[in-house]
Amino acid sequence: MTSPEEAEERFAWLEAVDRAGGAVVLVVDSHSTVDDWAALAAGGKAQGGFVPAVQRTG
Repeated sequence: MTSPEEAEERFAWLEAVDRAGGAVVLVVDSHSTVDDWAALAAGGKAQGGFVPAVQRTG
C-alpha cells in the first residue's frame, strides 16, 4: 500500500468481506483494465469463485 487512502480502502473492503462472510475472488490473466467482466469470464481467461471468510484466533 502506498498511501493512507489505499490502506483505508483495503480495510473497508476487508470489513465488507467479514460482514458478507466471504468474497468473490477472480484471478485474471491480464494487468489491463477490464471493461467487460462477462466476456472475460466466458473467454476462459479467468478463474475464481466465492471464498468464505476464515475467522482467525490469536
